[in-house]
Amino acid sequence: MSLLLIAIGLGVGLLLGLTGVGSGSVLTPVLILGVGFAPAKAVGTSLAFAFATKIVASASFYRRGLVDFPILRKLLPGAGAGLLTGFFLLEGLGLRSPQTVNVFLQRAIGVALLCVFALMAVQFFPGSAGQAFTKRRLRFTQKHEVALTLAVGFVVSLGVTLTSIGAGAALVPMLYLLYRLDPGRLVGTSILFGTLLSAAAGLLHASGGNVDALAVAMLVLGSLPAIWLASHLHGRLPRLASEGIIAAAMLILGVRLAFL
Repeated sequence: MSLLLIAIGLGVGLLLGLTGVGSGSVLTPVLILGVGFAPAKAVGTSLAFAFATKIVASASFYRRGLVDFPILRKLLPGAGAGLLTGFFLLEGLGLRSPQTVNVFLQRAIGVALLCVFALMAVQFFPGSAGQAFTKRRLRFTQKHEVALTLAVGFVVSLGVTLTSIGAGAALVPMLYLLYRLDPGRLVGTSILFGTLLSAAAGLLHASGGNVDALAVAMLVLGSLPAIWLASHLHGRLPRLASEGIIAAAMLILGVRLAFL
């Protein structure tokens, strides 16, 4: 089991280092379908792994001045509300039966994967559908910027609390549509927000016994050399190819978890 978890950490770390996606959207379904974790434990373990891998990256982006704190401050009130909503929803389901929580989480994870797949798919057509969509929404987003940012914080936080998915894969395209940040500030703001969110949501899951500390240690052990390797592969591999593989995996895993 330890070798399997180290191997999974290696693969997830490579994807995370190349694309910024993987700590939740790839790891959580792999832990459920490949390792046999219960959905609740897979979510909690993924959140702990996300915090461990993102905290160093957050410090790096902060030192380089690539975090947009005004946007972060607009996201946080909605994120707090989403965190509490997700917590009380899980608590309410847990009072019925743990099995109810696991069934609900498995379906929610599947739906979250399919939603993130849709967001990623739009970006594969920058010259047609994605660009036209962005232009049509530009005036609306500028007019309702504060309310939309609160809504994004709420939706992403709720999704991460319930499924561990969305802090990177969903937040980045949403912030891009709202603010058109340069890539460095976009990723830096997303990573710091994801670090704070995974810490808070991870603590909630840990309080319910849904974090496997040994699994987190094995996953981090496997991910460290992979993230280092990925940092040296940047610019040598086509980003569209790696993101296309992730999007295809999300579609397959999402259908598997949501409907089968």
